[in-house]
Amino acid sequence: MLETLVTPQSTSGLPSGLLFIATAVTSTRLYETQIKRSVSDLLPSYDYIIIGGGTSGLTVADRLTAAFPSRSVLVVEHGDLINSTAILQPAATVPDPRYAFQITSQKEPGLSNRSFSVTVGKIVGGSSAINAQMFDRGSAADYDAWGDVAGEEFKEAGWSWDGLVPYFKKSVTFTPPSEQQAKDYGYTWDIEAAYGGNGSVQAVYPPFQWPSEKVMHKAWSELGVPAPKEGAGGDAVGVFWLPSSQDPKTQTRSYARTGHFDSVANRSNYHLLVGHKVTEVLLRETEDDDDRNFETTGVKIQAVSGNSSIIEVESKEEAILAAGAIHSPVILQRSGIGPNDVLKAANVSVKVELPGVGQNFQDHATSSLFYNMSTDLTPNAMSMFMNQTAMQEARRQYEQNKTGPLTLSGGNSGAFVPLSHLVAGNSSNTPAWIIGSLVTQIESASTYLPNATHPTVLAGYARQLSVLSDLLNATDNAVFEYPISSFAAMMAFLKPLSRGSVDIDAKNVLAEPIVRYRTFTNPVDVDLFVLGLKTLRSLYTTPSAKTLGPVELSPGSSVKTDEDWRKWVVKNVSPSFYHPVGTASLGARERGGVVGPDLRVHGVGSLRVVDASVMPLIPGTHTSSTVYAVAEKAADLIIRDGQRRK
Repeated sequence: MLETLVTPQSTSGLPSGLLFIATAVTSTRLYETQIKRSVSDLLPSYDYIIIGGGTSGLTVADRLTAAFPSRSVLVVEHGDLINSTAILQPAATVPDPRYAFQITSQKEPGLSNRSFSVTVGKIVGGSSAINAQMFDRGSAADYDAWGDVAGEEFKEAGWSWDGLVPYFKKSVTFTPPSEQQAKDYGYTWDIEAAYGGNGSVQAVYPPFQWPSEKVMHKAWSELGVPAPKEGAGGDAVGVFWLPSSQDPKTQTRSYARTGHFDSVANRSNYHLLVGHKVTEVLLRETEDDDDRNFETTGVKIQAVSGNSSIIEVESKEEAILAAGAIHSPVILQRSGIGPNDVLKAANVSVKVELPGVGQNFQDHATSSLFYNMSTDLTPNAMSMFMNQTAMQEARRQYEQNKTGPLTLSGGNSGAFVPLSHLVAGNSSNTPAWIIGSLVTQIESASTYLPNATHPTVLAGYARQLSVLSDLLNATDNAVFEYPISSFAAMMAFLKPLSRGSVDIDAKNVLAEPIVRYRTFTNPVDVDLFVLGLKTLRSLYTTPSAKTLGPVELSPGSSVKTDEDWRKWVVKNVSPSFYHPVGTASLGARERGGVVGPDLRVHGVGSLRVVDASVMPLIPGTHTSSTVYAVAEKAADLIIRDGQRRK
């Protein structure tokens, strides 16, 4: 089969409807020899095997194949390489279910016993192919907290804001808007503070915003929320603009495939196997290292469709887990690396007891209030979607000029608000009271995790509560994000205290994992969430917001007291903003950590984790750009060690 290649260079200036045809014509290079759809086409061994062809996996593969042209790299991806203009056009909708895993969580006791879809990418490019393209970063304090939680040696190894900034910059090319666009929409930015790199992933401010955007910016200022010039330079507090991961020439999605695969797919040392999954990592017992009792020798691979057999492929240098926070921990567990109780229940032989594998699961819970804007400015998103003529004009603008509303993705600004700026209203649960409640939890951390939780994981959680109490008491990091949107008054909870888990299914270890969000199992989260929503409601009472004529439809005037809010919250909150992290986190073993400062799995040689699993605390941002930065740093670590072995 001849694969077509979608690149910004080959499609610049073409209407979106011709993108696929153009790529079929311009991409006749024979890189299909590098794309494999059967294990029979593989080599018996590779120097590096990367498990997962998503955001982090493709980034690391690009860097390794460039650094070591004589060494072979295999990427194994569960999904397929999909050529679709729907993927390339900026996204403002729910991820396409064809290109995402549709896992159902366990019933969540903190959310009225509801179950939820666990949506992560199942496609070459991973979640970067289906996300809303919001490409911001957290505050410096968010990343400094990683070292505070993980330990001093992790700080020294650069797991901090200062250590990650070079990789944030390296990973992206930011193209400023035109002077006219900056004037029209009020765009601000600071390249020196935040950018300056020449990365393969593109970031831009789209050439269009709805008129109400300025109104809501002003409304937040009336609540006393600051407006920094740039949020990506470590000062992600206040109302600021955030770019989209989007190509400035074609106004199409820029993601891991376009940035880190299409232009390098013809490298002779690079194979991509699609439609297959790694079921486990192969381990050999060793006595060469006191700290590592097992060495990785390869992986087991199986096709995702049919009843195909499992084959083994050797990794001569390293196996690299890049399957994401939902799948990386269960691959470790199937391999005999993880909590004793989980592995024994699934009849998996325990090779390396690592209680933190699959634990420490975090995501950003979300909810929305809904308003009818009776005097909304025009044009607006609702009028476009309700008016066929307006939609046709938007399509014409996009296809002919790459301008207009269809250049918008998930949003380009929001209010990132610290606890000190939340509006308590008539609540007795003030920010100071909440911080006091959290401090008292540090000595009784076990109360908020399952009874069987291992002491090392409890120790790590207690340390997290201490660090989080400091973060909540500070003004240099956000606790809530309020995306500025034309569709709903949305809120995302950025500093959750509750912790979930991702484990293999004891009844069928090859099945999709058992996911428990455990949202609101720490009661302080509920108090915080109520404060956040009351602040959002207050926003619509400001003079600027009132010019839009907001009429609250949900939850409505019947929800007034804190108790009313608590009842509403547990029935109306979603546990996920599609930001799963933490299930194979950085940290010492005695604190439930899974990987060391070099991202090597504790107790195992030649095995690393390079994806969102390693984040010990979820940062106060959309996680896409942070995953790229982690992957860039991981690639440098792997290359450094590989050069020593030359």
